[in-house]
Amino acid sequence: MKDRVDRQVTVVFVALLCLVQGCTSMQPLEQLDHREKVVEQINLGDVINITTKGGDKHRIKVTSVTRNTISGDNKEFALADVSQIEVPKANPIKSTIAVIGGILLAMLISLAALFGLL
Repeated sequence: MKDRVDRQVTVVFVALLCLVQGCTSMQPLEQLDHREKVVEQINLGDVINITTKGGDKHRIKVTSVTRNTISGDNKEFALADVSQIEVPKANPIKSTIAVIGGILLAMLISLAALFGLL
């Protein structure tokens, strides 16, 4: 019986983890010329995608943001040299679907366990 419960908990945990991963997506920042707005939308610890004006693409974990530069992973980028920045944004529709899906999945697993299918 304990093995069955352990299996249920593991399945629910893995499924919810997979569902939660779908709640955010990378969205490009608009108005890169307005540096104050750019700085407000980037948080320390965010993993962002940066495309330079030369076309080089980088994915970094942000350790510092100033009005002129973004730093992370031992790299520093001048905002004047950046053509695009993509930041993680929560998607409310995906979040709602993930929560409902998680609840339904937990109910399904509980019913399967109740009828001895797990």
